[in-house]
Amino acid sequence: MYAWRKSNLDHFVCDARDVCRIPEGSTNRYIAEPRAAEEFLRLVEPRYNAACAAALNGSLEFEDVFSLAGFTAFIVGCSPTSIRLGRLSISAFADTQARLLDENGMIDRSPEELGRRSLSQLLDDNAILINVDEKFAQAMGIAQVLELTNGFADTLWEFVLNPFEDSPFLSSDFPVALAPNRAEIALRRFIPLQPNLGAYVSPSKASSDARPTKFDNFKWRIRTAKRPEVHLLNRLIVQCAEDMVFSNIESDWIGRLVERNAKHAVINTTGRLKARDGYYTFTSLAVRRKTV
Repeated sequence: MYAWRKSNLDHFVCDARDVCRIPEGSTNRYIAEPRAAEEFLRLVEPRYNAACAAALNGSLEFEDVFSLAGFTAFIVGCSPTSIRLGRLSISAFADTQARLLDENGMIDRSPEELGRRSLSQLLDDNAILINVDEKFAQAMGIAQVLELTNGFADTLWEFVLNPFEDSPFLSSDFPVALAPNRAEIALRRFIPLQPNLGAYVSPSKASSDARPTKFDNFKWRIRTAKRPEVHLLNRLIVQCAEDMVFSNIESDWIGRLVERNAKHAVINTTGRLKARDGYYTFTSLAVRRKTV
Protein backbone atom coordinates (compact mmCIF):
# COMPACT_ATOMS: atom_id res chain seq x y z
CA MET A 1 0.00 0.00 0.00
CA TYR A 2 0.99 3.64 -0.26
CA ALA A 3 1.47 5.87 2.77
CA TRP A 4 1.73 9.60 3.47
CA ARG A 5 2.77 11.26 6.73
CA LYS A 6 0.96 14.38 7.88
CA SER A 7 3.85 15.41 10.12
CA ASN A 8 6.47 15.83 7.37
CA LEU A 9 4.54 15.00 4.14
CA ASP A 10 6.75 12.00 3.41
CA HIS A 11 5.38 9.55 0.85
CA PHE A 12 6.48 5.91 0.59
CA VAL A 13 5.42 2.35 -0.25
CA CYS A 14 4.90 -0.05 2.64
CA ASP A 15 3.00 -3.06 3.89
CA ALA A 16 0.94 -3.34 7.06
CA ARG A 17 3.77 -4.78 9.16
CA ASP A 18 5.98 -1.79 8.32
CA VAL A 19 3.66 0.78 9.87
CA CYS A 20 0.90 -0.93 11.88
CA ARG A 21 2.75 -3.43 14.04
CA ILE A 22 4.28 -2.44 17.37
CA PRO A 23 5.96 -5.44 19.09
CA GLU A 24 4.39 -5.91 22.51
CA GLY A 25 2.53 -2.65 21.86
CA SER A 26 -0.73 -3.94 23.30
CA THR A 27 0.81 -5.67 26.31
CA ASN A 28 -0.52 -3.88 29.38
CA ARG A 29 0.48 -4.44 33.00
CA TYR A 30 -2.56 -2.60 34.37
CA ILE A 31 -4.98 -5.41 33.46
CA ALA A 32 -5.17 -8.95 34.79
CA GLU A 33 -4.44 -10.48 31.38
CA PRO A 34 -1.68 -8.32 29.86
CA ARG A 35 -2.31 -9.64 26.32
CA ALA A 36 -6.10 -9.32 26.44
CA ALA A 37 -6.12 -6.97 23.44
CA GLU A 38 -4.47 -9.59 21.23
CA GLU A 39 -6.90 -12.24 22.44
CA PHE A 40 -9.76 -9.99 21.46
CA LEU A 41 -8.29 -9.32 18.01
CA ARG A 42 -8.03 -13.05 17.38
CA LEU A 43 -11.82 -13.09 17.52
CA VAL A 44 -12.17 -10.09 15.19
CA GLU A 45 -9.47 -10.06 12.52
CA PRO A 46 -9.83 -13.53 10.88
CA ARG A 47 -13.45 -12.79 9.92
CA TYR A 48 -12.88 -9.21 8.75
CA ASN A 49 -12.59 -9.71 4.97
CA ALA A 50 -15.52 -12.12 4.95
CA ALA A 51 -17.58 -9.61 6.94
CA CYS A 52 -16.92 -6.87 4.38
CA ALA A 53 -17.89 -9.26 1.58
CA ALA A 54 -21.07 -10.15 3.48
CA ALA A 55 -21.94 -6.46 3.77
CA LEU A 56 -21.55 -6.06 0.02
CA ASN A 57 -23.77 -9.02 -0.84
CA GLY A 58 -26.30 -8.51 1.95
CA SER A 59 -25.72 -11.72 3.91
CA LEU A 60 -24.45 -10.48 7.26
CA GLU A 61 -24.41 -13.02 10.07
CA PHE A 62 -23.71 -12.63 13.79
CA GLU A 63 -19.99 -13.29 13.37
CA ASP A 64 -19.77 -10.66 10.62
CA VAL A 65 -21.44 -8.03 12.77
CA PHE A 66 -19.19 -8.89 15.69
CA SER A 67 -16.08 -8.60 13.51
CA LEU A 68 -16.98 -5.18 12.07
CA ALA A 69 -18.17 -3.80 15.41
CA GLY A 70 -15.16 -5.26 17.21
CA PHE A 71 -12.76 -3.69 14.71
CA THR A 72 -14.44 -0.31 15.22
CA ALA A 73 -14.47 -0.70 19.01
CA PHE A 74 -10.78 -1.58 19.10
CA ILE A 75 -9.81 1.48 17.06
CA VAL A 76 -12.07 3.77 19.13
CA GLY A 77 -10.82 2.38 22.45
CA CYS A 78 -7.24 1.20 21.94
CA SER A 79 -5.53 3.02 19.06
CA PRO A 80 -2.71 5.57 19.61
CA THR A 81 -5.18 8.39 18.95
CA SER A 82 -7.59 6.96 21.52
CA ILE A 83 -4.76 6.69 24.05
CA ARG A 84 -3.82 10.34 23.48
CA LEU A 85 -7.41 11.47 23.90
CA GLY A 86 -7.92 9.17 26.88
CA ARG A 87 -4.93 10.62 28.71
CA LEU A 88 -6.44 14.09 28.38
CA SER A 89 -9.84 12.93 29.65
CA ILE A 90 -8.36 11.12 32.65
CA SER A 91 -6.15 14.11 33.42
CA ALA A 92 -9.20 16.41 33.42
CA PHE A 93 -11.03 14.07 35.79
CA ALA A 94 -8.00 13.85 38.11
CA ASP A 95 -7.71 17.64 38.10
CA THR A 96 -11.33 17.94 39.20
CA GLN A 97 -10.87 15.38 41.98
CA ALA A 98 -7.75 17.17 43.20
CA ARG A 99 -9.61 20.47 43.44
CA LEU A 100 -12.45 18.84 45.36
CA LEU A 101 -9.98 17.41 47.89
CA ASP A 102 -8.40 20.86 48.17
CA GLU A 103 -11.74 22.59 48.72
CA ASN A 104 -12.62 20.15 51.47
CA GLY A 105 -9.38 20.81 53.34
CA MET A 106 -7.97 17.34 52.76
CA ILE A 107 -4.66 18.55 51.28
CA ASP A 108 -2.22 20.87 53.06
CA ARG A 109 -0.80 23.95 51.44
CA SER A 110 2.55 23.69 49.65
CA PRO A 111 5.84 24.34 51.48
CA GLU A 112 7.49 27.74 51.62
CA GLU A 113 9.56 26.93 48.54
CA LEU A 114 6.33 26.89 46.53
CA GLY A 115 4.83 29.96 48.21
CA ARG A 116 2.41 28.18 50.56
CA ARG A 117 -0.02 27.98 47.69
CA SER A 118 -3.00 25.67 47.64
CA LEU A 119 -3.14 22.68 45.32
CA SER A 120 -5.74 24.47 43.17
CA GLN A 121 -3.45 27.48 42.85
CA LEU A 122 -0.52 25.27 41.89
CA LEU A 123 -2.65 23.63 39.21
CA ASP A 124 -3.82 27.04 37.94
CA ASP A 125 -0.20 28.25 37.72
CA ASN A 126 0.96 25.02 36.01
CA ALA A 127 3.39 24.53 38.89
CA ILE A 128 1.92 21.03 39.16
CA LEU A 129 1.02 19.03 36.09
CA ILE A 130 -1.03 15.84 35.97
CA ASN A 131 0.69 13.30 33.74
CA VAL A 132 -1.29 10.13 32.93
CA ASP A 133 0.62 7.01 31.94
CA GLU A 134 -0.36 6.14 28.36
CA LYS A 135 -0.54 2.47 29.35
CA PHE A 136 -3.18 3.33 31.95
CA ALA A 137 -5.25 5.11 29.30
CA GLN A 138 -4.79 2.09 27.03
CA ALA A 139 -5.92 -0.22 29.84
CA MET A 140 -9.12 1.80 30.20
CA GLY A 141 -9.79 1.34 26.48
CA ILE A 142 -9.08 -2.39 26.58
CA ALA A 143 -11.35 -2.79 29.61
CA GLN A 144 -14.32 -1.33 27.74
CA VAL A 145 -13.73 -2.86 24.30
CA LEU A 146 -16.46 -5.51 24.64
CA GLU A 147 -18.93 -2.90 25.86
CA LEU A 148 -18.01 -0.71 22.90
CA THR A 149 -18.43 -3.70 20.57
CA ASN A 150 -21.95 -4.22 21.85
CA GLY A 151 -22.70 -0.53 21.41
CA PHE A 152 -21.49 -0.51 17.82
CA ALA A 153 -23.14 -3.84 16.93
CA ASP A 154 -26.53 -3.07 18.48
CA THR A 155 -27.38 -0.15 16.19
CA LEU A 156 -27.89 0.93 12.57
CA TRP A 157 -25.04 0.59 10.07
CA GLU A 158 -25.32 2.57 6.86
CA PHE A 159 -22.88 0.95 4.44
CA VAL A 160 -21.62 3.16 1.62
CA LEU A 161 -20.39 1.66 -1.63
CA ASN A 162 -17.69 3.65 -3.41
CA PRO A 163 -17.77 2.90 -7.18
CA PHE A 164 -14.92 5.28 -8.09
CA GLU A 165 -11.69 3.31 -8.54
CA ASP A 166 -9.73 6.52 -9.15
CA SER A 167 -10.96 7.89 -5.81
CA PRO A 168 -11.07 5.00 -3.30
CA PHE A 169 -11.75 5.48 0.37
CA LEU A 170 -8.50 6.28 2.12
CA SER A 171 -7.54 4.80 5.45
CA SER A 172 -5.22 5.88 8.27
CA ASP A 173 -3.68 5.05 11.61
CA PHE A 174 -7.02 6.15 13.11
CA PRO A 175 -9.57 4.93 10.53
CA VAL A 176 -12.64 6.17 12.35
CA ALA A 177 -13.53 9.64 11.08
CA LEU A 178 -15.86 11.94 12.96
CA ALA A 179 -18.58 12.33 10.37
CA PRO A 180 -20.94 15.26 9.85
CA ASN A 181 -23.87 14.77 12.19
CA ARG A 182 -27.18 13.94 10.63
CA ALA A 183 -30.29 14.74 12.66
CA GLU A 184 -28.04 15.66 15.60
CA ILE A 185 -26.78 12.11 16.10
CA ALA A 186 -24.00 12.24 18.69
CA LEU A 187 -20.58 10.86 17.80
CA ARG A 188 -21.60 9.68 14.35
CA ARG A 189 -18.57 8.12 12.73
CA PHE A 190 -17.53 7.00 9.29
CA ILE A 191 -15.36 3.89 9.09
CA PRO A 192 -13.46 3.21 5.83
CA LEU A 193 -13.65 -0.60 5.75
CA GLN A 194 -12.15 -1.20 2.30
CA PRO A 195 -11.27 1.04 -0.67
CA ASN A 196 -14.75 0.47 -2.08
CA LEU A 197 -16.73 0.19 1.16
CA GLY A 198 -17.30 2.26 4.28
CA ALA A 199 -20.00 2.68 6.89
CA TYR A 200 -21.64 5.35 8.99
CA VAL A 201 -22.36 4.20 12.53
CA SER A 202 -23.28 5.78 15.85
CA PRO A 203 -23.02 3.56 18.95
CA SER A 204 -26.18 2.73 20.82
CA LYS A 205 -26.59 3.26 24.55
CA ALA A 206 -28.66 0.12 24.97
CA SER A 207 -25.96 -2.32 26.01
CA SER A 208 -23.54 -1.92 28.88
CA ASP A 209 -22.86 -5.64 29.20
CA ALA A 210 -19.26 -6.75 28.86
CA ARG A 211 -20.33 -9.89 26.99
CA PRO A 212 -21.47 -10.18 23.35
CA THR A 213 -25.23 -9.80 23.09
CA LYS A 214 -27.56 -11.02 20.36
CA PHE A 215 -27.37 -7.60 18.68
CA ASP A 216 -31.17 -7.46 18.55
CA ASN A 217 -31.14 -3.81 17.46
CA PHE A 218 -28.65 -4.28 14.63
CA LYS A 219 -29.98 -2.94 11.35
CA TRP A 220 -28.24 -2.15 8.13
CA ARG A 221 -28.72 -0.64 4.71
CA ILE A 222 -26.39 -0.05 1.79
CA ARG A 223 -26.29 2.69 -0.81
CA THR A 224 -23.91 3.99 -3.44
CA ALA A 225 -22.02 7.21 -2.79
CA LYS A 226 -21.72 10.06 -5.23
CA ARG A 227 -18.34 11.57 -5.95
CA PRO A 228 -18.77 14.73 -3.78
CA GLU A 229 -19.54 12.57 -0.74
CA VAL A 230 -16.44 10.45 -1.38
CA HIS A 231 -14.33 13.60 -1.57
CA LEU A 232 -15.81 14.89 1.70
CA LEU A 233 -15.25 11.61 3.50
CA ASN A 234 -11.66 11.31 2.31
CA ARG A 235 -10.97 14.80 3.58
CA LEU A 236 -12.40 13.85 6.99
CA ILE A 237 -10.34 10.65 7.05
CA VAL A 238 -7.15 12.64 6.46
CA GLN A 239 -8.08 15.25 9.05
CA CYS A 240 -8.79 12.59 11.71
CA ALA A 241 -5.63 10.59 11.01
CA GLU A 242 -3.07 10.78 13.80
CA ASP A 243 -0.17 10.93 11.33
CA MET A 244 -0.30 8.22 8.64
CA VAL A 245 -2.68 8.12 5.66
CA PHE A 246 -2.94 4.97 3.51
CA SER A 247 -4.28 4.16 0.05
CA ASN A 248 -4.34 1.19 -2.32
CA ILE A 249 -3.44 3.52 -5.21
CA GLU A 250 -0.76 6.15 -5.75
CA SER A 251 -2.05 9.46 -7.04
CA ASP A 252 -1.06 13.12 -6.89
CA TRP A 253 -4.47 14.13 -5.54
CA ILE A 254 -3.84 12.15 -2.33
CA GLY A 255 -0.60 13.99 -1.63
CA ARG A 256 -2.31 17.33 -2.20
CA LEU A 257 -5.19 16.31 0.09
CA VAL A 258 -2.79 15.29 2.85
CA GLU A 259 -0.83 18.54 2.53
CA ARG A 260 -3.97 20.70 2.72
CA ASN A 261 -5.25 18.91 5.82
CA ALA A 262 -2.00 18.00 7.57
CA LYS A 263 -2.56 20.45 10.42
CA HIS A 264 -5.96 19.05 11.38
CA ALA A 265 -6.45 16.51 14.16
CA VAL A 266 -9.06 15.05 16.48
CA ILE A 267 -9.01 17.27 19.54
CA ASN A 268 -10.38 16.41 22.97
CA THR A 269 -11.88 19.50 24.60
CA THR A 270 -12.45 19.28 28.35
CA GLY A 271 -14.48 21.52 30.59
CA ARG A 272 -15.77 21.81 34.12
CA LEU A 273 -18.94 23.35 35.50
CA LYS A 274 -19.48 24.13 39.14
CA ALA A 275 -22.40 22.23 40.63
CA ARG A 276 -24.07 22.45 44.02
CA ASP A 277 -22.31 19.37 45.34
CA GLY A 278 -19.09 19.51 43.31
CA TYR A 279 -18.16 19.80 39.64
CA TYR A 280 -19.48 18.43 36.40
CA THR A 281 -16.54 17.44 34.18
CA PHE A 282 -17.17 16.87 30.49
CA THR A 283 -15.21 16.14 27.34
CA SER A 284 -16.08 16.48 23.68
CA LEU A 285 -14.40 15.47 20.43
CA ALA A 286 -14.01 17.66 17.38
CA VAL A 287 -11.80 18.01 14.34
CA ARG A 288 -9.78 21.20 14.60
CA ARG A 289 -6.77 22.78 12.96
CA LYS A 290 -3.82 22.61 15.36
CA THR A 291 -2.42 25.96 16.44
CA VAL A 292 1.11 24.67 17.15
